Amino acid sequence: MPSHDFQRDPGESPLPDQVKSFVISLNGTPRNAKLPTQLFNQGIIPQVVRAVDGRLGDGIFDSQFVDIELFRNVTGRIPSGPEVGCALSHLSCARLAHASGAALALIFEEDANVVASLGPAVRLMLEMDPNTPIVLTLYSEVEPVLEKETIREISPEGAGVLGRLFLPPPNTVAYIMNREAINLFASKNVVEGVADWPPWAYAVDFWAYYPWPVSHSESGSVIDKSRSLARGKLKNRSRYVAAALAYMTLFGPRKVQAHSQSLGGLRAYLNRVIVPSTRHYIARFRWRKA
Repeated sequence: MPSHDFQRDPGESPLPDQVKSFVISLNGTPRNAKLPTQLFNQGIIPQVVRAVDGRLGDGIFDSQFVDIELFRNVTGRIPSGPEVGCALSHLSCARLAHASGAALALIFEEDANVVASLGPAVRLMLEMDPNTPIVLTLYSEVEPVLEKETIREISPEGAGVLGRLFLPPPNTVAYIMNREAINLFASKNVVEGVADWPPWAYAVDFWAYYPWPVSHSESGSVIDKSRSLARGKLKNRSRYVAAALAYMTLFGPRKVQAHSQSLGGLRAYLNRVIVPSTRHYIARFRWRKA
């Protein structure tokens, strides 16, 4: 994929050499015009990766790019062009990170808006188990539900918590992958599901750095507009009804088969999808009642 680098200010302090950062941009220049400066100010000099424009539709649904049948079994519908393009763009970043030998990869979508220091998140990731695939989420559209026994306060950098999520979270606006997660992601040849997140992601431990140090810019996401159309009537349902329906679909034969195929068997599906999903919904219900 075509890409280029931001120019570095000589006065900035860069990230360690083993940490690489990438900004996915549809037109080569981030839609959030402030993003480059926000990253520069923290010594982060990212590589800009031109996103795959799935809106054009030309060849985007070819079998070399997406497994449409698997996507349909996972999501219950066929993909939109922008969804495939988004997933391919994130895959491109993972491959670039893998080829560079990066220990960590920071991924930002072009509408990311950095609102706090990212240094503590990077340092925390460098301290985490390098032998386990881990993704640290820096933004999601919902408040995270964390595994209580994993939560710890972030200090002395400031107020906030670090904790493990039960499930891959909505949105891929900003996140950090460790080397094992990079290896896993880069090994995928085709799109299996939406970028946030496909079946393989359930083999990864997701953590959250909260309050989120990144937000969405006011311009919003091109992908979300097409996704709403693809989902159709689902967007009109309440969050609780949608969550209940989503949980029930986990037991559908097609979804069981698709995830088991991606994760390496039915036992893996039970351990990595059904059990954490059940724990997630119980924890969220208790949190709502509190």
